[in-house]
Amino acid sequence: MFNDHFTIYYDGNCFLCRTSMKLVAMTDIVRRIKLVPFQDITHPINNLSLQQFNFEVHMVDSRDKYFSGFDVVRKLTTILIPFMPFAPLMWIPGVDKIGYRIYRFIANNRNKLCWKHC
Repeated sequence: MFNDHFTIYYDGNCFLCRTSMKLVAMTDIVRRIKLVPFQDITHPINNLSLQQFNFEVHMVDSRDKYFSGFDVVRKLTTILIPFMPFAPLMWIPGVDKIGYRIYRFIANNRNKLCWKHC
């Protein structure tokens, strides 16, 4: 588990996404996460179109396990040491339903939610 490495694909043109990835990079104390703007993808990943990458964040671990959207956020609480105290909360029954809705709202409205255009 601690030997796993992760690649996160995010929207490099989005201010909110870039800022979120800076937070991930700052809290990735053991340097297990590689951050890649989806605009830099040169070959298909998990049979996804570039439009799907624009829709939400995606992450792949070193065993080719795939995560997207809120599942990435939840997984990060188990990877990033400063966020580990929040990990048990992410698995309380019903939190996922709320988390998916909040994530979707933010992803769909990111242009309106940040003061710089995404």
